[in-house]
Amino acid sequence: MDSGEVLVLSGPPAAGKSTVAPLIADRLDLSVLLRADYFWDEFIRGGFLRPWMPESHEQNTTVISAITAAAAEYAKGGYLVVVEGIIGPWFVNLVAESFLNHGVNWHYAILLPTSDVCLDRNRSR
Repeated sequence: MDSGEVLVLSGPPAAGKSTVAPLIADRLDLSVLLRADYFWDEFIRGGFLRPWMPESHEQNTTVISAITAAAAEYAKGGYLVVVEGIIGPWFVNLVAESFLNHGVNWHYAILLPTSDVCLDRNRSR
């Protein structure tokens, strides 16, 4: 990957996204790590809906749009941007359209450990 590009690093809970993402971002002098969870958990102050609920689709669409807009602005500034979070395949078309509209190259990687690994990590929390 080059500066000015975005890597969307996704996967199920406990897949290792928050471990791997900074390792990637810290390899370059110009890099940004955007933790997608913050756009839900920290930024929405009123009217928050759990993202996995069916009625949260409009909220989630807005949040994904905000994440991609922020990532695109950093990328246009010359930064390699690593977006870390659960950005499911059901949002790939929206993400692709947003980055295309911003003129930003992007990559999508999914960490998929075995279910045993995910279950063991979730039990230990």
